Amino acid sequence: MLRSHGIDLDHNRFLILQGEVEQIAMMKPKGQTEHESGMLEYLEDIIGTSRYKEPIEKLNVKVEEYTEMRKDKLNRVRLVEQEKQRLEQPMREAVDLMELTNTALRTRNMLLQKYIHETNKIIESKNKELDELKESLSKIDEQLAEVKQELRDKTIELKNGTQQYDDMQKKKDEIGDKLQMSKRKQVTVQADITQGNKKKNNLEEMLKTEKGKLIELELVPEKNKREITDCEELLGKHVNSKKQAEDELQTAMAGVREKTKGLQEQKDVLQSKLIELKKIVDEANKNFKLAESELKIYLSTELKETEKLERMREAYEKAVTDLDEKKTMRGNLSKSVPTQEKEFTQIKSRLDTLRTEESSTVTEARALRGQLEESKQAMSANRSRGRVLDALMSEKRAGRLPGIFGRLGDLGGIDSKYDVAISTCCGALDNIVVDVVDTAQECVEFLKRNDIGRATFIALDKQQHLKRYYERRCNFPENVPRLFDLVQVRDERVLPAFYYALRDTLVANELEQASRIAYGATRYRVVTLNGDVIEIAGTMSGGGKSVSRGRMSSSVQQDTSEQDPRVIQQAEEKLSRTEQRLSEIRSEQATLEEKLSSLQGGVQEGKRLLHKLEIELNSLKEQVPNLQKQVQQQERKVDSCQVDEAQKSRLEDKVQKAEDKLNKAKNDAGEVEKEVHGIDAQIATVAGNKVKELQKVVEDLGKKIDKVNAEIAKLRVGINTSVRNAKKSKDKITQMETDLKDTEENLESLKNQKKQLTLDVSELQKEFEELGERITEGTSEFAGLRKDIVKLQEKENKLKSERLEANNAVSKMEKSIQDCTSKTPQWNRELKSLKLEDPGIEIPGITRPTPLVTHASEELEECSVDELRNRLTAQKARIGDNKPNLQAIQDFRAKEELYLKRAAELDEITTKRNEMRNLCDQLRKKRTTDFLSGFNTITTKLKEMYQMITLGGDAELELVDSLDPFTEGIIFSVRPPNKSWKNISNLSGGEKTLSSLALVFALHYYKPTPLYVMDEIDAALDFKNISIVANYIKERTKNAQFIIISLRYNMFEACNRLVGIYKTQDCTKSVTIENRVPGDDDFDHLINS
Repeated sequence: MLRSHGIDLDHNRFLILQGEVEQIAMMKPKGQTEHESGMLEYLEDIIGTSRYKEPIEKLNVKVEEYTEMRKDKLNRVRLVEQEKQRLEQPMREAVDLMELTNTALRTRNMLLQKYIHETNKIIESKNKELDELKESLSKIDEQLAEVKQELRDKTIELKNGTQQYDDMQKKKDEIGDKLQMSKRKQVTVQADITQGNKKKNNLEEMLKTEKGKLIELELVPEKNKREITDCEELLGKHVNSKKQAEDELQTAMAGVREKTKGLQEQKDVLQSKLIELKKIVDEANKNFKLAESELKIYLSTELKETEKLERMREAYEKAVTDLDEKKTMRGNLSKSVPTQEKEFTQIKSRLDTLRTEESSTVTEARALRGQLEESKQAMSANRSRGRVLDALMSEKRAGRLPGIFGRLGDLGGIDSKYDVAISTCCGALDNIVVDVVDTAQECVEFLKRNDIGRATFIALDKQQHLKRYYERRCNFPENVPRLFDLVQVRDERVLPAFYYALRDTLVANELEQASRIAYGATRYRVVTLNGDVIEIAGTMSGGGKSVSRGRMSSSVQQDTSEQDPRVIQQAEEKLSRTEQRLSEIRSEQATLEEKLSSLQGGVQEGKRLLHKLEIELNSLKEQVPNLQKQVQQQERKVDSCQVDEAQKSRLEDKVQKAEDKLNKAKNDAGEVEKEVHGIDAQIATVAGNKVKELQKVVEDLGKKIDKVNAEIAKLRVGINTSVRNAKKSKDKITQMETDLKDTEENLESLKNQKKQLTLDVSELQKEFEELGERITEGTSEFAGLRKDIVKLQEKENKLKSERLEANNAVSKMEKSIQDCTSKTPQWNRELKSLKLEDPGIEIPGITRPTPLVTHASEELEECSVDELRNRLTAQKARIGDNKPNLQAIQDFRAKEELYLKRAAELDEITTKRNEMRNLCDQLRKKRTTDFLSGFNTITTKLKEMYQMITLGGDAELELVDSLDPFTEGIIFSVRPPNKSWKNISNLSGGEKTLSSLALVFALHYYKPTPLYVMDEIDAALDFKNISIVANYIKERTKNAQFIIISLRYNMFEACNRLVGIYKTQDCTKSVTIENRVPGDDDFDHLINS
């Protein structure tokens, strides 16, 4: 609060303590250490420029850091520049040799293209014959493509439908969870709305009552003012009537004075006697009060301690009662809270178990649903594999040929990315895998006997020796994968059959990569993703308009354990039981969650009460022994305070005697007073009834006047009270209106939430039911799709047989053409392997080589093979065994980039260093400017103050170093009246005090504050200087308050209010004296109060 009114609490400049004036005089020009304060630091704190010191120091540190960093960057730039110059000559030599090598490569490129051009002309005629054969094959391919496409579409549709079924089931489960959650939220929001309505009704009722009260209060001032006006009019009438009655009474009394002169003389004698008797009564009463006071004082200690003892006993008994009650309450809560907590923990544990079980049950249901669909698909697929495979699998299911595993392509799966590759290069995918050779023989005999067809078999017992080949780890060129490693199986027993069919066939991305790998130091069989195959012998196959695909799926189509319809039925029953269990779990979960929410509130409230009781019980347990101990101590104290019965009796006798004397004096005075009243009655009888009536009228009017004045005062108080109460009522109405508005907004928000939740529940319920219907409809659609797929597969097998015959004829022609073109791949590989020497970077002043070009047929016809060979031989002779040092070029370019990077870093750090340096200079300049501005103001005011205080002296603050005020500090020089200039430290005590006070007052002028406290600042001053200082301070009190602690009467006389501190009977007390002539404001203040 003091800080908000402008009082400096950081440096306490408003407070001048005893001895601090002398400390100012003894200050050094500047503190010698960081923690020492001199005149410079003293003034800087007041002027406020000390706030710049820390930022300037931090900026200096930053400038030094950036300077060091710049030196480091500059050294690095120079070092890199030297290394760049050293690498320039080797780079130039490498560039010359690179250009010569690239010229020879361009000649070789043209020669290889000439070879290929001549060979292509030879095989062109044979391609025409091949086209005729392919034309007949294309018709079959078109029909087969249509069937495959339709089959693929149906399969995808079935697959998507199955996936869609799983997604819909998963979505249905999620929507069911959301539906339950929304319903729970509905219940919570409805409860909040009910509570809000109750609160709103209460606020509206309270607001209505308070507004009525405000209206009544606002009418009170006007009503009271009217009544005050009426009372003032009535008061005037009563005053006039009283004055008139008094005048009439004086007139009536003047007429009866002569008649009652004798009675009046008797009355005067009796009244004189009555006055003496009254004095005796007063003296007796005084003695009686004194004796009674002595008795009370004598008995007061015992009475006071006895009363204190009774209060302590009551407090002790109450504490014991509270302790017993709270122990009982704690006992009850200690039993109920753990029981509730245990039930809460059990329900929460059960809920956790149910949530875990729900999650696992949902996962299990999804897995069972997926397995069931896969089993159904597998059974459907088994029924549509063709006549031969169908017959063999039927024998397996019948148990007559149990050693059959199935078609090799159906026993594994591969990513669709490699579908074309494996379908093209693996002809054994249609072979049937069996366990042993005897099973294969039985299968062959079965086919012959029933005239079903032919089949090729792979016996696993004859392929076990292949395990050691495919299990060893191998590193292949360019990290390409082995096709065998990409095949995924469910039964590892069939792996030898796949290795038998694929061996170490590698998969390349494109033909160029396949050629590099196949014709490398170690020969490999390689297939590309597009179906081009390069055999170990070097022959290449593939290409053409159509490619082989679809012989192996992306997942295993045939399980080695054949599906049984009974197994599928069992799976369906298990899925039904799982879904039933899931429904039961969710129902129990909802019930437990509701119960858990209720228990949680009860447990929290019980714990809060129990914690509160524990605190209160601990407090009472400490209080009861303490109170008991206090009672015992008080009992001992009461015993020790027992009065002396003899002294008590003496004092009581003294009181009784004084009381008897008082009663006697009262009786004597009463008798005389009766006589006076009797004479008054006689005088009244002489005066007549008119005087009595007039006296009664005067008395009645006086009472009425007092009554009217009291009523006016009461009405005025009522006006002030009603204004205060009206303000309080308005504040209360404003607060209640705010609360009502907040409540209504909250209710509106809750109603919107309820409305939204109702919509959400309706939409979720609708979506939940729609998904259930769609899932039911989708199950029936899948059966029709599977029948269509079976028919398409039969048609596909028939077309494949026709295509196989046509393809054999094409293959014979292709082999004939391949024999003619066996040299072309080698030339193509060499062409592709030709690469110009290129450093791969841009070097200023050097043109990068243009890529190798493919020459046109006309250009190749114009040149001869011999001419190109001679040119190439001559170029190779010039090159010899030398190779261009591309590394030298790259090193030079890397060093040049590093040089540019280091130079940029140097520029950046230099810029930062300059920015910090400029900012530091600006802050220093700002600090100096602000300080000198305040310093000049303080110095000027110091001279004025010192001249005023000393009546002619002079004082000033001097900078030791005028160029930089912060290096050497500030000297306080003083010239007392009629003396020479001196440093303040060389002055006498009084002169030091005057000088320091002049500086303090100058600082007060520079940075004023509403409150000043000064402790004995006049201790070293004479009466003259004290008067000057006191009058100056009194002048300053127009804009501020000065609290002066002083022992000098000159200072006392000048103050407005004097507070004296003294001590009597070991107790400090104070007396306040208003040391000024009261003004009109003071009288107004007294009247208003």
